[in-house]
Amino acid sequence: MSQGLSNMDPKPMNGSRVLVLGAGPAGTAAALELSCAGLEVHVVEKASKPGGQAGEYSCKATDQCLRCNVCLAQEHVRQAYGAEKSPKNITLHTNAELKELKQTPTQAGPVYTAVIDQLGQAEPLTLEVAHVMVCTGFDPYDPSDNNALGYGKIPNVISGLDMEKLSPADHLQPVLRPSDQTPPKNIAFIQCVGSRNEKPHRCPERTNYCSAVCCSYALRLARLIRHISAKMDSQAEPTEITVFNMDIQRFGRDFESFYAQCKEQMRFIKARPYQLAAADGDRVTVRYEDQPTCQQKEETFDMVVLSVGIRPNPDNAKASAKLDLPVNEQGFFDTAGCLAGATARGGMYVAGTARAPMDIAGAIAEAQAVAGTIIASQPE
Repeated sequence: MSQGLSNMDPKPMNGSRVLVLGAGPAGTAAALELSCAGLEVHVVEKASKPGGQAGEYSCKATDQCLRCNVCLAQEHVRQAYGAEKSPKNITLHTNAELKELKQTPTQAGPVYTAVIDQLGQAEPLTLEVAHVMVCTGFDPYDPSDNNALGYGKIPNVISGLDMEKLSPADHLQPVLRPSDQTPPKNIAFIQCVGSRNEKPHRCPERTNYCSAVCCSYALRLARLIRHISAKMDSQAEPTEITVFNMDIQRFGRDFESFYAQCKEQMRFIKARPYQLAAADGDRVTVRYEDQPTCQQKEETFDMVVLSVGIRPNPDNAKASAKLDLPVNEQGFFDTAGCLAGATARGGMYVAGTARAPMDIAGAIAEAQAVAGTIIASQPE
């Protein structure tokens, strides 16, 4: 979807136009912030609709909000791009991709000429902008990369993203096993899948970093699963949850009280499972070394959820050449030594998971801060 401009923009550069690459939580939050300040914003999104990865996530509220911020990200999308309420100075270009970006120095600062390819358009769109925000998001780790986990081969081994999709939006139906559509009595979550590891099979990018989101979404999903199962049958025991982890990363406000409740309701095992195997009844056997005792153990569960981490957008390398913006050893855009998402190129910024792993709240806050820097730079 593209509105409001011909393929060749005839208007002169006036310093108030911003190009935002990516319409996920960061890009959308930035677009809203910039538009409220009166700047003209063009958002380029490769997918057919805005929202990014967060568009696939479910609300994790139980009898109270658990501050996963999925609803905030999705509300931003409605505010920015909804047919009736969207600001007139935001133009969304879906099925679109940056083809070329040229920089021209001026006394007032650099001017960028962006050439944008659009699906279904014979001619590319050309825009002159004063600022570029790179908010191209991330890619979830593909657990089929690790054969020992059996993802895609062993029934009822699913990823955290799969569980997001299985969780009923109305919270009125239980989570069901994919193999036979029955509610699981016990579920294991395995943390740090695709994170904090430098095993050769995880190349080409190094993944010796924490993805920053896996603990928070796993525990929130686990709480939601227990909540729904208890609501469905008050006479039965809620779904049993076991969390295999090296440690739990602190996140969000009131984390300690939230974590204390989780420890009362779930079992936490200090271990990093090394192999999953199919068991009778479409169950899954988890083999692991118990860290406190150094003993080899195994347990069997109705379902296993792999808490997959954040990987850099696979298009980052290609975009790096177009933007003349380096990526770091892990594949994220490099802003080392710069403040507030700025880069070494004047007028160009990076925000959200294009820069580093972070949760929705962090991506939104960072994007809004970067937008504030751009707004503050405008001439009075």
